[in-house]
Amino acid sequence: MLERLIWMTIEEITDSRTLKTALVLLLVLTAAAVVPIATPGLLEKSGAGGIVERQLNGLKKAGSESFQKLPLKIFLNNLKVSTIIAVLYPTVVVPIAVLIINGLMIGLLPLVFDLGSATSKIGIHLSPGDKGFFYYIGLVPHGMLEMTTILLVASLVGYLFSDGLKGVVTRILGRLLLAGINLLVAAIVETLVTPVLMIVVLLIIG
Repeated sequence: MLERLIWMTIEEITDSRTLKTALVLLLVLTAAAVVPIATPGLLEKSGAGGIVERQLNGLKKAGSESFQKLPLKIFLNNLKVSTIIAVLYPTVVVPIAVLIINGLMIGLLPLVFDLGSATSKIGIHLSPGDKGFFYYIGLVPHGMLEMTTILLVASLVGYLFSDGLKGVVTRILGRLLLAGINLLVAAIVETLVTPVLMIVVLLIIG
């Protein structure tokens, strides 16, 4: 039964309806990410900036307490977000709101996290262009997996109540199963692969 659920979900997320919905949601996410970059300083002092700082502090704390805890914390946080989207997708408003918040966070991160000061402490001074490049190198490998997962879960809004209550429950379970697998891989990449990649890039551009 589990195998059947997985294949049904794979067929649905490759369906044209899912892909079209995901594309629209991707545009919403991208637009939200551009806002902080286009209006520097406007959102940095807002509540959204505080959310980013709290999340960063939480990850730093987990990493300082135990490196082994970091993948689990990242995984659980992203799984929680995916679960909220999946369970509340019939509202339509909740998935879109979560996407907008995530987009704002993507745009706000380089503003809140002082990359220049962090690299200066180890004797490497980056130009503004290199700072942006270095930031996105550190974000893209795992971020693509995380954002793809969230978009695929959020694309449930394209189906609403198709096939009744049974269809809704089946879709939620199927999407969350695939989301869990994908987000586990993303957490491992973020913890083990991304740091190595960032060090290599830093040595090249530094």
